[in-house]
Amino acid sequence: MNIIYLIYLFSGMLKSVLLYHGINLPVDLTAAFAFILILDILWNAVGTVSGKKLHLPSLIALGSLLLFFIWMMLSLTYTPSESYSKQKVVYFLTNIVAFAYPIFHKRINLVKLMRYFVLFVLVLSFWYMPILIYYLSHSELQGIESPIREVVSMYLGVGLLQGISVLLLLQNRKLFSLILRILLTVFLFACILLSGARAPTLFTLVILMVYAGVKLIQYFEYGKLFHRARLNQLIFVAFVIGVLGIGTGLVFSSQVRVLAHRSIVRISLLFDDEYKGDSVDKRVEQINFSLEMISKSSEKFLIGYGVGSFGVLESGEDSRAYPHNFILEILFEMGLIGLILFLFFIVMVFAHPPEKASMLIPAYFFVFFLLNYVKSSSIVDMRIMYAFLSLYLIQSQLKITELSQNYD
Repeated sequence: MNIIYLIYLFSGMLKSVLLYHGINLPVDLTAAFAFILILDILWNAVGTVSGKKLHLPSLIALGSLLLFFIWMMLSLTYTPSESYSKQKVVYFLTNIVAFAYPIFHKRINLVKLMRYFVLFVLVLSFWYMPILIYYLSHSELQGIESPIREVVSMYLGVGLLQGISVLLLLQNRKLFSLILRILLTVFLFACILLSGARAPTLFTLVILMVYAGVKLIQYFEYGKLFHRARLNQLIFVAFVIGVLGIGTGLVFSSQVRVLAHRSIVRISLLFDDEYKGDSVDKRVEQINFSLEMISKSSEKFLIGYGVGSFGVLESGEDSRAYPHNFILEILFEMGLIGLILFLFFIVMVFAHPPEKASMLIPAYFFVFFLLNYVKSSSIVDMRIMYAFLSLYLIQSQLKITELSQNYD
């Protein structure tokens, strides 16, 4: 069931991978695995009636999330969207399943789950980066709609997963040996830098700099930062990484140059006063439109325009559209009431922090999620964040059989 849960979290990416290779499954991957997880949730929920105890703070958090969902469904009564609104409600249910599953399924091995998460992202990166290089090296592919262009457009999602993996490797010494952990961290961070995913790159750098600052403070406060043996390991690993990096740069110089040029150009646009790129300009327009519509009347500010309404009101099309800022999206479609209910859910998650001894997912992880989702993504695309919120909340309740193993 742990693997099934992980496949469910990655099902969106997996569907894109399968479609690129011309594989059309007879059933929707997300729906199929959601059905399996729901059955497991119901089975374990029935078990609670016969005496099994559940973690009370996590149930309160789940209840607050359901309140937000109920308000979303109530907004169906006044939304101008006739079709996408109903789809969006169904899509949001996938977030609830992701959050609810760890609460009811107590046999999750968090160390193994995080390890498999990183390994999946590693495999995804090995699959994605060559496709990106091929696309950028063939200019004739860049002006037409094609399966490869659809894959390349996944760079933000792939970058987000790579950033999460870097933070997991940085935080958890128990996932892999020290040398392997450092190699994986360097490789995945290099992938983020070369992918052109600006937000994951910048936000991962911000978290890493804060983390390094905290470590330096600890060094000056407590003395030694590393044991001598570990310091020797780090020097050796740094040497190996340097050799591998130079070797890779020489062997694949043209490919690295293509990726690096794209990343530098995309990041440099952020500091251009006149033109920051079509995607940035479009998002600024959407933000301004959202703020204007939200402030039109006290009624709309309070209750919003209804779930799925953004596309209808912005472009006249009843289809998937959002202001690329989940806070504005909630305010626009569900008003201040919806935002308060969502913030209440977040407060309930962090109101009962887990014991420090069992902290494999720290609270600062969610700064990374918040920064990325404020910059882009819709509230229906946050399934992995909901999973991590749930795992954060109940991690001290899980039976982590490998917790005592120390690779360092």
